[in-house]
Amino acid sequence: MTHSIRVVIFSEDRLFRDGLAKLLDERKGAEPQIILSGVLDRWEEIIALKEKALIDVALLDYKLFNRDGLPPLSTLSSGECPVKAVWIGVRDHESDIIPCLESGAVGYISTDASVDDLVHIVTAVANGNSWCSDRFAAFLFSRIQDFSSEKWMNAREDAQLTAREFEVIELLAESLSNKEIAERLNIETQTVKNHVHHLLEKLSVHKRMDAVAYARQRHWLRR
Repeated sequence: MTHSIRVVIFSEDRLFRDGLAKLLDERKGAEPQIILSGVLDRWEEIIALKEKALIDVALLDYKLFNRDGLPPLSTLSSGECPVKAVWIGVRDHESDIIPCLESGAVGYISTDASVDDLVHIVTAVANGNSWCSDRFAAFLFSRIQDFSSEKWMNAREDAQLTAREFEVIELLAESLSNKEIAERLNIETQTVKNHVHHLLEKLSVHKRMDAVAYARQRHWLRR
């Protein structure tokens, strides 16, 4: 049997609090068990329950995000009885999600989420995971790739190599022979030898793989 997850709902909107509490109450007997520890509208009430180790996850109404006077989420996540904070009612767009995660939340529940989605997310964060949607995960991957590409371009701008020498060192990284590189670039084998010679001289190394290692350390390679 799955262990129970103790949850509080925090909102100044009574309809929001009571409606969400009713949805969770209708799941009684279902797995995983979600126990409602409190339906609250004052932050100090959350802290009081936290200090008694009665909360695993706090569901926070996103309408309170950036509300003046709302303490930082570190007041929940710190101490001997840390609580996982999840904003609920968040638009599934990076302009809203990024500030939520920067605030210290370990997940969010979007405006179009179902009760099953809510249960899945609460379970995930209660088990020590962070959560985001597939769409936002794809956005993060794209941003990381863009950052890597920008980093690669900036690194190459500082290198004293020609465009052809960069092509050659990329192919050296694939462990290709001079002949194979020549075929790939549609140039003469002797021309490849000349490029390799110039590369080794410019990088002050003696071996082809040393040149590759040098380039990789400086993020000159695409992969």
